[in-house]
Amino acid sequence: KQYLGQFHQINSWPTLMFRFGSRGYYAIRQWDGSMVDRTKLLGVNEMLGKWNDILIHINSTSKDNGFYKVWVNGKLKYDYKGKTTEGNKSYFKFGIYRSKVSIYKQIHKKDIPIQVVYFDEVRAGKKKEDVIKNLK
Repeated sequence: KQYLGQFHQINSWPTLMFRFGSRGYYAIRQWDGSMVDRTKLLGVNEMLGKWNDILIHINSTSKDNGFYKVWVNGKLKYDYKGKTTEGNKSYFKFGIYRSKVSIYKQIHKKDIPIQVVYFDEVRAGKKKEDVIKNLK
């Protein structure tokens, strides 16, 4: 499995992860470390060799007024309302995160192929205008 970003709680599990695999790019919401829903954001052919704009709006809270909204290339693709943390502060991290690497090597008897992912203009802000101003 490979993840390209996640909202993670301090001293706890990730709450929203972005996973890329053979069937596409997904938003995966977790609770107490277990997947509770998965939504396809893009197909593989829409990802490989292409730029995509991902915009995420989050209200990180342990109250019922929390939410995640994920827009992909201007279209709302994921819309969740409810608790987004168990009360711990959340932060976003991104990069290539791979799990089960040793299993791949056992099955295929070779090293994992090199993977490159480009991230551009990663931003955070209190308002949408703070995030999208001066985008190229």
